[in-house]
Amino acid sequence: MCGTGGGRRPTGRRESKFLAFAMLAVCVTVTPMFSGEYQQGTDAVLLATRNGRSGLVAAKVAASLLYATAYFALASAIICGVSVVFYGTGGFDLPLQALGLSTPYPITCGQAALLTVGLMYACTLGVTGISLALSSRTRSQVAVIVAGVAVVFLTGMVPSGGSGILEHLLRLFPMGFSNFSALFLTLTSYPLGPVVVDLAGAVLATWLALAAVTLPVAVVSWRRHQVS
Repeated sequence: MCGTGGGRRPTGRRESKFLAFAMLAVCVTVTPMFSGEYQQGTDAVLLATRNGRSGLVAAKVAASLLYATAYFALASAIICGVSVVFYGTGGFDLPLQALGLSTPYPITCGQAALLTVGLMYACTLGVTGISLALSSRTRSQVAVIVAGVAVVFLTGMVPSGGSGILEHLLRLFPMGFSNFSALFLTLTSYPLGPVVVDLAGAVLATWLALAAVTLPVAVVSWRRHQVS
């Protein structure tokens, strides 16, 4: 993700956007975790077992997170590997200022690429949590997938219309920050009282917070589910 194009000058970094497809794939594959049980009527059997409302739901959530991590790691390895094969690794150790003198980050282009992948992973955890929470609340798998598409892709198509508040909000979504220009050159910041957080910090905090909130929601919803 941080090679060179015919020399030591870094090329544009757009490969990380492909990781959004990995997020959507995770959303699609974890959607049946709870809603599939509702549709097939197996929830009545599972909830009646000894650990149906305790150990089973914990295992489902843990398995989903493990799967999401493994799938994202594989997708990242493929995307980064292809980028290295085509562009090489010559630009990995270049200072980030090679992309724009205005960027204040004292890191290399390679470190910036790894940071971008890490932020996309945080988004993947958040999307996994949202998918599981919605799956535990509805029988409709289509509705959960549509919500995933909206979060991952459609937010990148919404015009800000010159609204600074809307623009700051949209940049927190995967398609809004997953390029070096938005993440490191626009100097987007989020003031929280006396503290000012940059875009990378805001993205990390937002999606980890979403995961921390939505995963317990999935657990509680399953435990409180009443079989009809």
